[in-house]
Amino acid sequence: MRILDRQSGFNRTIVALALAPIFSLVHAADEDVARLTKPDTTAVSVGVGLVSGDSKTRSLFGQYNGLRKDDAYLLLDLDFIRRDDATGTWTIFEGRDVGLDTREVRFLQQRQGDWKYYGEYSGLVRYYPRTINTSLQGAGTTTPIVSLLPVPGTGSDLDLKTERKAVSLGGEKWITPNLMFEATFKNEDKDGARIFGRGFTCPSGAAPPPICTALAAGANQWALLLLPEPIDSTTRQFEAKLNYIGDKFAVTAGYYGSFYNNHNGSLNPAIVGNLNNPLGHPMGADGSVPLTAGLRNILQLPMALPPDNQAHQFYVSGNYAFTPTTRANFKLAYTHATQKDDFASNGFTDGPPGV
Repeated sequence: MRILDRQSGFNRTIVALALAPIFSLVHAADEDVARLTKPDTTAVSVGVGLVSGDSKTRSLFGQYNGLRKDDAYLLLDLDFIRRDDATGTWTIFEGRDVGLDTREVRFLQQRQGDWKYYGEYSGLVRYYPRTINTSLQGAGTTTPIVSLLPVPGTGSDLDLKTERKAVSLGGEKWITPNLMFEATFKNEDKDGARIFGRGFTCPSGAAPPPICTALAAGANQWALLLLPEPIDSTTRQFEAKLNYIGDKFAVTAGYYGSFYNNHNGSLNPAIVGNLNNPLGHPMGADGSVPLTAGLRNILQLPMALPPDNQAHQFYVSGNYAFTPTTRANFKLAYTHATQKDDFASNGFTDGPPGV
């Protein structure tokens, strides 16, 4: 009788190579779990950004990113995360583009399922992409002075921009396992000047003779002025709401308020001397007459800027789940908006009184 003795063997090298990816995956998974269970982080990223060309050549590139004015910038990002294992409290601080005008900074602290509060700051700068050469004095104020350049291109360069600075605060609190209160507040200041202007022609149906008369049969006199709109306003928003979340029914009742305050009520230009005609020549130089008193007075009339206003809304919204696949939503809201600025306080003495 013949007995066969068979033995199976494994190549140790092949086994080791086969197990290596498995151990790598396990190690990577352990790192992911560690990041979730021990998320404490302190990170600072510092650098220097260099931008080629001058402010004019990068006017479109730097329109919103804050990289138009200078050639070098500080690049700074911050991250700080801490979690207290004993209480479950998170503390988070973040900073993005801290060295730029478009910086964003945020602080948050929360205990999951109990409470949360935060504060945020953000900035945004918008540059008008074109540089304007002008003799205009007081551009960006409520009292600009218009004059005629002796030679085009010999004025001062004007770069218009608007800047927003916003601060936000918020918080929430779980009163019961099903009832939560939330509140948020945002204050945004907006400053600067943006492209704006006015024009008029004589004669005109809007200003009949003798205010705006024709110089001769079929002859008009008109002008178009660059008058940047001065911006200095504050917008405040506040919201508070109570949320109830049940197994099938969820409802939110709240209040939202918006308050706009413009520190500039009107734009009041003044014209010194003559103006150019549509061909770019001083009025009267081609045999016509210089700027008439009628057109001058109309162009110097005050122009209204956006008035102060506020709005208040009370609302109730929610939903009910009849089945896992059938749900009904509802919302009921009441809004009351007012604008109570009067004309006289903004320079319009002939206007009607405010409400």
